[in-house]
Amino acid sequence: MGRFLPPRCFDDVIAVMECVLAVLALGIPAVHMVANTLFFKGEHDDNLHNARDDLFAAWRVAGVDL
Repeated sequence: MGRFLPPRCFDDVIAVMECVLAVLALGIPAVHMVANTLFFKGEHDDNLHNARDDLFAAWRVAGVDL
């Protein structure tokens, strides 16, 4: 969950983007939702939490270590 808190420094932004980019090629809506929320200060609501869960599931399938 800590990955989805507002980044505190440039290195945090890069780390978050590396994780998001790890599955961006999958083209799932969750990736776009999470990226837009993180970088354009969207609402942190149930839609984001559902997208986050979908993204974590995709990462596990892709073999990305959380």
